[in-house]
Amino acid sequence: MELRTTTPLLDEKGKLKTQGWARHPYWEYDRKRSGLKIALKEWDSYSIADEENGFTFQVIYSDLGYAGIFSIAFFDYNRRKAAEVHGIKLFPKTRTLSEDPDSDSAVTYANSDMTIAFVKKGRKHQILITAPYLTLPDGSSGFKADVILYESDGTESMNTASAFDKDGRYWHYGRRINPMKAEGVIFINHISRHLSEDKSHGCMEWERGRWPQKSGWTAVSLTGRTDDGTLWGVDLTSFLPECMDSECSAVFFDGRIHKLRHIAFSSPESHPSIGYEITDDENRIRLVFSPVAAFEDTISMKMMKADRKQQAGLFSGFFLLDDGQRIEVDKAYGSVTEIRSRW
Repeated sequence: MELRTTTPLLDEKGKLKTQGWARHPYWEYDRKRSGLKIALKEWDSYSIADEENGFTFQVIYSDLGYAGIFSIAFFDYNRRKAAEVHGIKLFPKTRTLSEDPDSDSAVTYANSDMTIAFVKKGRKHQILITAPYLTLPDGSSGFKADVILYESDGTESMNTASAFDKDGRYWHYGRRINPMKAEGVIFINHISRHLSEDKSHGCMEWERGRWPQKSGWTAVSLTGRTDDGTLWGVDLTSFLPECMDSECSAVFFDGRIHKLRHIAFSSPESHPSIGYEITDDENRIRLVFSPVAAFEDTISMKMMKADRKQQAGLFSGFFLLDDGQRIEVDKAYGSVTEIRSRW
């Protein structure tokens, strides 16, 4: 169901009030109603790609209740390697991430290995990061970035609210913006490089939710351009356990949302170079993902465990817009993220 008016996300008992999707963030999230804090998971993440220089980096700022987990990952398409650093803050005393995805906000994290700062003001998202000891795939030591992503005025975003159970006790509320124009500078081994003007872009993921004890998801994000230069994005998500009436997958084209329904992921064993084949139940999308670089890690404590596999690579295939227009996809930059967790 498409939501078109403002409504509270949760009722007085902390259960999801209205499921569906929207072109703008109409749900009003009140954290005080969310109930059991250890089950409340919140995170913001950004991905920035520069196709001309052949890299993508992703930054995650998360608050899982019992721990904050923070990550900077760098994927080198030319060397087909990845590098990653992460930090953990046990039992954060206060929640720092925003309750409204459209409001101005600022969060920071720092330890001896990394710093992360996200600053949103109006339609601008500024990402500032340092990882002074991170060894990159080319052997260089040290990574730093100061990047601004821009939301275009009037551009639609993908906003979804879904339940994991029939009572709405466990739920998720998310917003995706893909693509956004990117500009800024990165520093590798103290040497500066400006993002390429025409072949750099970024996307954002904003997620809040009360998750079951065992859960997981597979998320796909990619961005490309048509021959006439129109920038487009694709975001696809499949949850475990499956959300009831999940509405989390869409195409972004020329500032508009083109909604997709049920997405299927398969991994052809006969083609080891293919990470995934992605289709839907209406024959509106077919993509083949060829991984270029990846990393896997496990974060384990007594009360929780999270397994993460993150892959960057190239997508080829096609998708159809709402009017039937076919858009060809030829080696578009993107990623596949798999998370399996328990708490």
